[in-house]
Amino acid sequence: WREHGVNNKQLLLQGAERAHGSRAVVVGAGKLYDIPLRKLAERFEQLLLVDVDAAALAQSVEQVGLEPPLRARLSLVQADVTGINDVFLEKAHAALALTGEAEVSAALLRLLHDYRVDQPPRLFPASASAAPLDFACSSMVLSQLATPLTRYVEERFLARFPGSQRTQAHEFQVA
Repeated sequence: WREHGVNNKQLLLQGAERAHGSRAVVVGAGKLYDIPLRKLAERFEQLLLVDVDAAALAQSVEQVGLEPPLRARLSLVQADVTGINDVFLEKAHAALALTGEAEVSAALLRLLHDYRVDQPPRLFPASASAAPLDFACSSMVLSQLATPLTRYVEERFLARFPGSQRTQAHEFQVA
């Protein structure tokens, strides 16, 4: 992670240096491990930080300890950039409410295999940025999109059926 963090920070700063203008967004800011927050806040007059986990993002920003003038440049935005969380969780709850272990497992497998998004998601709410952005980047978003949802399904299934081995089966892991 250390090497990735250093390289990612350098990449983002190189991109930021080439940007013309004063407004930027970082999608998937998260824990800020690989985001040069201070330098981006110094470079841009307005910096939107977008993440699905608002509490973790706020805590991470506080840990950086920016001076008030730099902190005032930040706007923290909670957004699900996948557009799938709410509907996925609703369908997962319905599957988990079924009766038997085999029935629940089959319903979860169908959900994991067949779930599709009907409309493309927004990277952040329209109200978060009325003016055009001059620089946009994301960091490790694609590699982590499904992790919380699949972990949720596995944990809820195991809570409902303690000792079950179904989530360890190849078919479930592939889904």
